[in-house]
Amino acid sequence: MENNSKWADPTPAAIISSGIGFLGLGALLLGIAPVACMPLLVPWIAGISLVCFVCGIILLRNEDIFGGTLNLIIGGVLLGSGTWLSFLFKVIGLPLGKPILGLGGIAPVPPHIEGYMWIGVVIFLVFAGICALRLTWVMSAGLWWAAIATFLAPGLWSIMGCPGIPDDPAGLIRHILPNIAGIMMMLFGLLLLYFGNGLWVNLWFGRPIIPMGKPLLK
Repeated sequence: MENNSKWADPTPAAIISSGIGFLGLGALLLGIAPVACMPLLVPWIAGISLVCFVCGIILLRNEDIFGGTLNLIIGGVLLGSGTWLSFLFKVIGLPLGKPILGLGGIAPVPPHIEGYMWIGVVIFLVFAGICALRLTWVMSAGLWWAAIATFLAPGLWSIMGCPGIPDDPAGLIRHILPNIAGIMMMLFGLLLLYFGNGLWVNLWFGRPIIPMGKPLLK
């Protein structure tokens, strides 16, 4: 007899983990957390990518092609060159000290080159927002909001040479672009926490308890 049982939906875990990660990144860019605290985010961002990979595999097993593919892509983006993990390495430096351009200083990359690489992430977020219209307009708006924040910093900010990064690890990032992007990313992180917890509650009760927004595309 064929076993058609499905695994539990792992999506809330991926969304909540991402929300906490965006809160930390926002604190860095906003200038309320010193760069010396940012090594804590390196394993967290790597952990989020692992959660997204696992989530993607489970969703594919549950025959959710869209959700599984999206989570696998997000996991790959987080670990890919020129994205959040390498950005953190660039900002905090390895070891702590004057910021090092490039992943650990092994292959230095000029900031403006990395800035152009971020355009690909912005495009991905825009298209992900369009795809999310099949699920909920709230998440679509959030992804477009994150796309604007990513365009400002680290995108445009990197093209300008990342001005405002302190030489002292105890210092704060002081520049208008990353500071604005930091506010936007912290708000996006809060949205992800609301969405992840709301999805978990709705799944637990088997019906809508917390409003998540309606899909706009069928």
